[in-house]
Amino acid sequence: MALRVANPHEPKGFKMFTMTLSSIGNPDLAQYTPISDPESIETGNLEGIVAAAEEYIALWNLGAGNWPVPMVNEDTIPYGSLAFNMRITGTKDL
Repeated sequence: MALRVANPHEPKGFKMFTMTLSSIGNPDLAQYTPISDPESIETGNLEGIVAAAEEYIALWNLGAGNWPVPMVNEDTIPYGSLAFNMRITGTKDL
């Protein structure tokens, strides 16, 4: 499992967004166990969250049936969930 870490030299008051990416098996494709390794993401902005998810999906060749909809946290507080189409839903700001 890899961990991506934002720049530790950011000014105080800097917000940290985190999420854990993983997969689930897609029974339509005879997959009954996760097909990827979990990966924890930490970044200073939502663009970094989306970019990491896109990279993860491409690396593991995931489809929508493999996507368990990860929770995005802002400074350990739930912020929203990231859909397969890379939209963050259920947020306080959107």
